[in-house]
Amino acid sequence: MRRERLKDQIEDPRVSAFDTIVRAVVVLISMAAVFYALAGRGLPAGSKPKPTPNVSAEPAASQVTLTATRNHCFYWNKEGPISVEDFGQRLTTWLKTVKDPRVVVTADETALLADAMALYHESRRQRVAHVQLEVRIHPTP
Repeated sequence: MRRERLKDQIEDPRVSAFDTIVRAVVVLISMAAVFYALAGRGLPAGSKPKPTPNVSAEPAASQVTLTATRNHCFYWNKEGPISVEDFGQRLTTWLKTVKDPRVVVTADETALLADAMALYHESRRQRVAHVQLEVRIHPTP
């Protein structure tokens, strides 16, 4: 009596039309997501970002803008470059002088996301209640 191997007993799975359609839809959605992510990556050559009005009704002293740029350079209201470790000390000093502190974290087109997130985390570590991430592209200071 001959014994058959298990792999010889297993049949190939059947692929239905529904499975094929679902796979095609998943591929199309994935391609659209990649295109959408890459389409907003930069501005066309020669164009400049539109300035947005300051929507905050706060005085300028109660809001600070922290900017991340290339090579781990950071700016405090266009002053800098400053190391991320020094931001903790500056924020502590600044928080003592302001009633309702607001921090805006921005980055230019050359910055890494990790650098902007480091500024965000440092602001939250200093217990700043209003920390905002700005998502428009900034020119390098």
